[in-house]
Amino acid sequence: MPIYKFNKVKNINTFNILEDHFRKLWLTSDLDSFHIQARVADEKRIISEIFEKRHDWLQHVYGAIYNNKCNDEYRIDDYRLFPRRTCEHKVPVDIKISPLNQGNPIDVKSTIENISQEGMCLKIKSDDRPAKGDKVALNLDLSKLYISTRVSMKYLMDSCNNVFEVMWTNDKNDESMSLIGLHATKC
Repeated sequence: MPIYKFNKVKNINTFNILEDHFRKLWLTSDLDSFHIQARVADEKRIISEIFEKRHDWLQHVYGAIYNNKCNDEYRIDDYRLFPRRTCEHKVPVDIKISPLNQGNPIDVKSTIENISQEGMCLKIKSDDRPAKGDKVALNLDLSKLYISTRVSMKYLMDSCNNVFEVMWTNDKNDESMSLIGLHATKC
């Protein structure tokens, strides 16, 4: 650790600024070597707790960084203009997907993986998933969603008159589950 030597000189405030900074740092500090030694001894529990609390976020970050570096055929290029919010609760939602260019709605068991101002990613369990380019409408009970997701979904569905375009599909992870990306069409 570097050591600096400062002398108090008239008309130069460097010493006073540093002295004030370290005084405030000392007064507001809640750790000393006693506390740090205790944290070092308990590091496994602390690290485990951090990974437990931030698992979804860390997984999201890892996926974003990894997807930008991989060059396989399942890579999803991210051209979004707005940030996505990961849905932490992963509440299963029954959704009816109505392909606009076909007839019968498809009943789908799904979870909302993430949502943004432009669209969402759904994890669906269905053999009849819509294809890339299909226009679909969603029919879901917003009251079953947590309030933060409910408000976002209501805004999203209202902004595009509930017409979404399937931008991508990905079923690499699991044959029984598929991810689909829905983009809100602007009417």
